[in-house]
Amino acid sequence: MGVGQVRFPFFDVLGQSVDFLGPIPQMLLAIAMVMVLAENQRNAVQENALAFSTLGVDPRRLLSAHDLVPSMQSSSTGW
Repeated sequence: MGVGQVRFPFFDVLGQSVDFLGPIPQMLLAIAMVMVLAENQRNAVQENALAFSTLGVDPRRLLSAHDLVPSMQSSSTGW
């Protein structure tokens, strides 16, 4: 990113196209940051799904937090 602040002689030859292409490194960095964030969120969802699958409850029923307490207490002793 610091290299973009230095003026090179060939930038004068290219003219206005250099000014247009200047933000590309920042855009690539932003895209990479979003991809890392999305990967972290995907991993968290996958871990939560794995933890929920080990509770041994009926996945076809909608359960409240009160219904899940016994299953969570019995599964937490195995960890």
